[in-house]
Amino acid sequence: MSPNTSAVVALLAAPILVGPPALAGQVPVDTLVICGVTTVSTAPSETVYGCAFNNSGATYDLKSGQFSVGAGPTGDAALSVNDIFLVSGPSTASSVPFSAQLAIHVGRTYDGRAIADIRSDQAQEFTSNGSWVGSDFNQVLSLPLIHRTGERFHLAVHLRAVNPDVGAISPATASARLMFAVPPGYMVTSSQGYSSVPTPTRETTWGRLKVIYR
Repeated sequence: MSPNTSAVVALLAAPILVGPPALAGQVPVDTLVICGVTTVSTAPSETVYGCAFNNSGATYDLKSGQFSVGAGPTGDAALSVNDIFLVSGPSTASSVPFSAQLAIHVGRTYDGRAIADIRSDQAQEFTSNGSWVGSDFNQVLSLPLIHRTGERFHLAVHLRAVNPDVGAISPATASARLMFAVPPGYMVTSSQGYSSVPTPTRETTWGRLKVIYR
């Protein structure tokens, strides 16, 4: 493999494994797939390894809103997680506009590929033309939402890394963190323990929202 080969970050053709919204009182089902071996979990956090010599894996923590996948040579790691959220804050006759944000970090590799998306009633998907060896890639997806205070809504995150080169010297990695941008005085919580910090009266800057947690 030539050192000039770029790291490609592309939308993968494989179907996205996102389950249906859970009803009140039900626990959402999450799926981790490592080299074709599927693990189904309803736990708020899970870590699974697999492929040759356990060189690939996926992990999530719904309470902290953090997700990560890594694929070694010829590896393929994916996760699809779901949770039920609601907005808390001052009661209002109208719905509250806000956004769910997914801060994505793609690690450097020669020929790896990664995909990430966040979805509710609509989806925002991440794709890039790639980067040279030795560089990372960061991006923030923003999914506009509007719900009444106390109204439950379903949110799903999908993350996948593929490393098709048997001679790859570095893994294909992708990580993400979930955040919410809500009006002052509001916060978002979930059935699996996620809780955003109440938004201060001072508006949060885009620079702060684009911080990537690794």
